[in-house]
Amino acid sequence: MLKKLEAILGMASNKSHTTSIVVVILSSLCLRGPYSTSHAQTDTIKPGQVLRYSSGQTLTSAGGIFELGFIQLYFSNYGYLGLWYKDYPRTIVWVANRNTPIAGRDANLTLDTDGRLKIIHSGGTAIILNSDQAAVAQNSTATLTDSGNFVVTDLSTERVLWQSFDYPTDTLLPGMKLGTNFQTGQNWVLTSWVSESVTAPGAFSLEWKFNNSNGTGQLVMRRRGDAYWTSGILNTRNRTFQNIPWLSNTSSNDYRFSYISNENESYFNYSVASGRISMWLLYSGGQLLDVDKPDLVPSDICYGYASYPGCAVEEAPECRSSLQKFEPRSGRFLALPVEDKNLSAGPSDCWARCWNQCSCFGFDSLNADYTGCKFWSSEFLPDYSGVSSKINVLNSTSSDNDNRSNNGKKWWIWIIVGVAVLATLLLGLFFCLRRKLNGEEERNEDDVLFELTTSDRFNDSNDTGNNRENGHQVKVFSFASIMAATDNFSLENKLGQGGFGPVYKVNSKTDF
Repeated sequence: MLKKLEAILGMASNKSHTTSIVVVILSSLCLRGPYSTSHAQTDTIKPGQVLRYSSGQTLTSAGGIFELGFIQLYFSNYGYLGLWYKDYPRTIVWVANRNTPIAGRDANLTLDTDGRLKIIHSGGTAIILNSDQAAVAQNSTATLTDSGNFVVTDLSTERVLWQSFDYPTDTLLPGMKLGTNFQTGQNWVLTSWVSESVTAPGAFSLEWKFNNSNGTGQLVMRRRGDAYWTSGILNTRNRTFQNIPWLSNTSSNDYRFSYISNENESYFNYSVASGRISMWLLYSGGQLLDVDKPDLVPSDICYGYASYPGCAVEEAPECRSSLQKFEPRSGRFLALPVEDKNLSAGPSDCWARCWNQCSCFGFDSLNADYTGCKFWSSEFLPDYSGVSSKINVLNSTSSDNDNRSNNGKKWWIWIIVGVAVLATLLLGLFFCLRRKLNGEEERNEDDVLFELTTSDRFNDSNDTGNNRENGHQVKVFSFASIMAATDNFSLENKLGQGGFGPVYKVNSKTDF
């Protein structure tokens, strides 16, 4: 894992800070602040003694394995009391005040005369770490052990009053427990940070689930309370979990798993060979890693379908397919993003919201500490030079996605063709009807003329006789004969114009 850390730290300048792969380790392992002590090394605080933030004082376990002191994370202005492997100061394994960070460096850790561990700071009320400690012990000490456990002990009875192992954050050390203390109601659960710069409880948790009916147990990872991944049944004989395949191929000396279940408690823990550095870190993106080992749970494994052994299957949105993923890409979207300023939302929350919203094609963190979200719904323009910062963009290589896209295009084409054909038919029908109506009007005019010329009342003028009683003097001509007689009303045949209109002379060749 440490090699992975160096690689990831080298990529930090790309600011691809919302992808799970890039953000997982960035600031929990990149710390600012002193690690050297200004006094002789000690592993114990006694009543009235002080561990000062401003001068970089620390506690170091007797064997020099672990160190405890104040830290400040990258992209954060707040201080925390943390614990790390001394030889690997960038690996924070426990944070005392994960929910109550302190502002500034004017802070001290002290043990009062009642055995209360306190962080006293100028920013407000003192933070009591062991506030749920039942007994008051005036003769007590707080000691950092070589197992990484910070323990408050009553020296009079040698009874442990409080220990950090009962309050895990995002890391499981050898000897720590995952499970439940039935007597005290204490649950031992790992909870990821919101982001790698904000230590408050985040989206993922890891717990031990024991089945009393068949005496088996497994690890369960949850995302915001819903099952995300399960390890499968633990086989203590083979020292393997069903859904962590590489464990079956490793040396039997790597891990020793065990679990206990009785009326007092039910828990899982593990141990390693003496001198070996080990820690199971649950990162904000859902990864579970150990030092220099393959990933116990890789990043980005579960998209709601069984893409990896143990992934919980969820009903994916209709607009998503099993081949789609968000990928960090350089470029920009055409439209401005929609912002979510929720400081409790980490990169994993941004991913989940964008994945389940069909109109969302990309997301990123809003703030430098990787909290809040930005969502895009417009077209993405890639920057193939890779110079611009990276954004998590939904890939479009899925065949299902392509089919849906092509089907959508085909529907538009069919709609356009259909409208064009319908418009053509309507225009053709219109012209046919118009032509038919014009033809009927012309036939009606000819019929009237025919009736006039054949009517008994409109006989030829020569039929009137001399008495003019049975005839008339009107000669009826067809319009076509008039057009022919006047050469289509040519100007050469026009004689003049009066109140009744123009007068034309008749062509002498016309035969009426």
